[in-house]
Amino acid sequence: MDSNQSAQETSSSTGQQPQPQRVQRSQGSLRTKYALNTKLRGEATAPFRTVRLFGFGALMASAGLGLAINSIQLLAGISGAKGPSFDLGGALQSEAIDLGALVLLGFLLRNDLQAREKQLARLAREDNLAALPLRLSNNKSLQVGDLRGFHRLVIIAGPPAQVATSIAEADALREELERRSVFIVGLPTSDDTDGLVPLPQSKEDLRWRASVPLPGLDAWRSFISDQARLAGADVSESGCYISLRIDGRVRGSGRGMVPWDNMLVLPVNDGLFKGPLDFVDGKV
Repeated sequence: MDSNQSAQETSSSTGQQPQPQRVQRSQGSLRTKYALNTKLRGEATAPFRTVRLFGFGALMASAGLGLAINSIQLLAGISGAKGPSFDLGGALQSEAIDLGALVLLGFLLRNDLQAREKQLARLAREDNLAALPLRLSNNKSLQVGDLRGFHRLVIIAGPPAQVATSIAEADALREELERRSVFIVGLPTSDDTDGLVPLPQSKEDLRWRASVPLPGLDAWRSFISDQARLAGADVSESGCYISLRIDGRVRGSGRGMVPWDNMLVLPVNDGLFKGPLDFVDGKV
């Protein structure tokens, strides 16, 4: 029995939910291993990137071959093997053209590869976020990804007192925020021993707020810590928030309190389809 099977049996026997899979990076290598679903989402987001990469690679191979042939001819001409009729100026011009094309194509290829790496890293982080667990007021468990297409999730992370204050500010605008399908999750980054962060308990909270179940608390905190490290920010005291689009993509994030007033510019979701712009979100 391998270690994965043992871990799954252990989690099922203790009644705890398995932790979401994280993106694995091989040590000593800059290459990142991504799940197939992440790669497919990357292809769908940038469908012509693969064609561009293939084209750049083919053109670089052609330019490199031409450069090698011209270099051989140039050396032969300089050594006198081509005779007095050898056009040195034309050979140098061809050499410069092939070299310039090779450099330009290499630059474009590198930029596209870097853009793909950044895109896949972002999608992998979104996939990790989508796998994190939530608990509704009726004790039903679900994952963040289950809210795609229905809610604009706002994650509030920070000290318990700050999270409680931010939730209270959202409650003051609850009616308008609910009309815009805003759904909030409070995540205390330290133990809430005083019970400052209120838990969703009423039926009305089903479409408004969720909590983080205890088995998934470490995974949530680890995710927030990773995001803060990537951003080069210390949010242990100032707290932070992450706002998602209705399609599950990250719209924006920031330190400190959530700008709830700014979210009132989001389009209202009244359950009726009025056109393809219904799900276009702002930069809040």
